[in-house]
Amino acid sequence: MILPDVRFFGQYSEAIMNFYATKPTIPYLSASVTYGAEIEEVMRRLFRLSLVAILLHKLSDRKHGQPTAAILIAANVIAALLFAAGHLSATEMLPMLSPMIVFRCFLLNGGIGVLFGWLYRKYGLRYAMIAHGGCHVVSKLIRILCV
Repeated sequence: MILPDVRFFGQYSEAIMNFYATKPTIPYLSASVTYGAEIEEVMRRLFRLSLVAILLHKLSDRKHGQPTAAILIAANVIAALLFAAGHLSATEMLPMLSPMIVFRCFLLNGGIGVLFGWLYRKYGLRYAMIAHGGCHVVSKLIRILCV
């Protein structure tokens, strides 16, 4: 996520480039891994994605049995869009908020939300949590070493 953010979206906001210029601290890294991997995955995937899937299943013609793959995929996309929308408050802190920066929020956070949702659906919550935490660790290491 960092490289497209710096290379493409960095030209739309100096604040994005300034964010990557500051190096993350150990407490920041541990807080982002803990919050992202544990709290966000439980709230966003376990509860929200599951709730959306249940609601879509209840609204569909098939009231009994398991939700279909189409319902689970739709629930994943809806939950990912809500996940991305949840990051809009952080995006609003950027000066000169533009449609491109809002698009960036939905593209990067929504895209990774779909991936974590797929992991949750396919392998379970623990794998989504590990991937989310790993994403934070790798992205912070890239910031420290490369950007």
